[in-house]
Amino acid sequence: GRDVADWTQPPGTVDVFAFDAYYGRGKVPAALAARMSAAARAAGVEATGLGETGAPVGDLARVVNTAAMRAAVLLAGNFEWAIYWNSVQGGYDSRMDQAVADAWFGG
Repeated sequence: GRDVADWTQPPGTVDVFAFDAYYGRGKVPAALAARMSAAARAAGVEATGLGETGAPVGDLARVVNTAAMRAAVLLAGNFEWAIYWNSVQGGYDSRMDQAVADAWFGG
């Protein structure tokens, strides 16, 4: 929901954008990836990274959304890397199980 222009350096001064984007709770993976790609391109940056993504263990749609996020990132064409946040931190448990790992790694 942020305006990328509010915190982006002038065009030509940034080489790579990286974002965190957690799906679920009404956040659609394809829309998140599209917004990240559009923000990077609007700033004149072609290379984009996804620093953290994932969903809490209790999210019943997380396997489907994980596969959808992977597909959206690959389809966007400007992501250089993407990382699944396989972690327990501050009460947020997004650890992978086998089904989520298969969805993320395309297994």
